[in-house]
Amino acid sequence: MKKIVLINFLVFVLLLFLSELIAMMYVIGSRIYQMNNNMLLDRHKNNVFQYIIGTYFDKNNFYHYDVLLDKMRFINNKELKKSSIILFGCSVTYGNLLDDKNNFSGILSRITKKAVYNMAFDGWGPAHMLKQLNENKSLLFLDDPEYIIYTFIKDHKRRLFFYQGWGFDSQLYWRYVINKDDDCLYPVKRKYPLYYRFYIVKMIQHTIENIKLRNEKLIDKYLLRIFEESVFIIKNRWPKAKLVMLVYNDELCENSKDAELYKTENALTMYEQEKIKEMGFEIINIEELAGKSFCGAEYHARCPIYGDLDKNHPSSKMWEEFVPKLVEKLNM
Repeated sequence: MKKIVLINFLVFVLLLFLSELIAMMYVIGSRIYQMNNNMLLDRHKNNVFQYIIGTYFDKNNFYHYDVLLDKMRFINNKELKKSSIILFGCSVTYGNLLDDKNNFSGILSRITKKAVYNMAFDGWGPAHMLKQLNENKSLLFLDDPEYIIYTFIKDHKRRLFFYQGWGFDSQLYWRYVINKDDDCLYPVKRKYPLYYRFYIVKMIQHTIENIKLRNEKLIDKYLLRIFEESVFIIKNRWPKAKLVMLVYNDELCENSKDAELYKTENALTMYEQEKIKEMGFEIINIEELAGKSFCGAEYHARCPIYGDLDKNHPSSKMWEEFVPKLVEKLNM
């Protein structure tokens, strides 16, 4: 009897191990997780074994980014000025791999001579803007901003249903759900169970996420409700502020034709654009306004340590060419 139990237990452990191995290959090979896994590989100096062990046991993975996102991004050591500009968005707006003088906010501030408050950060999306509007006390002290600009990328739709697919992403897990009883948005409580570090769990979460992403009505519902709630707060707090939504091509350039401009409807459907415009946003496609595709190597940020191109993030050259046209269009 004991022998049968032992054999069954060993078979179970073996099946679990094989399932985890297959799931690991699936998750690491998935395009959605590839960049983030490469970031962790860099931290372990491309030692694959250390990287794999790190995804299970390295607690530092939870704090991969350079600030603790629980604390939001407060405005420090700045004189809060009127007629300012507030930026919301993700790493594109934040300026991944760029210093403050050469990212979107720095170049915009230099050209307009206005105070620009960059409230974006790596991995963020629409839910993070709403959370900041609700909880970031720094924003309460900003009087009469002239413009509020949100930069939208296609991946922001995935982030509406952002599951904890990596060992270090718990700080990014800020989501909202619509309560069926009162039809109001409520933040989702974050949980960090140990089993979230297993690849088989990540694979299941990734699958569920992809199923939701194929549901266009569900995306419309969550995306538009989050923007509606954000605009409601903005208009009550800063009624004179002008709303602008920039659409940026976050697709890898080798998967698109260099000669063809990025189409806004690939990121936002025509229905979503119509509803967002009704909220008061002016929608501007970055590449359409610039009149060119930003697929050349000079338009991608470059890692200062390894020298590799980061094709998901723009270089300062891209912002240097785009921002003057944005300032001229908006008469800033």
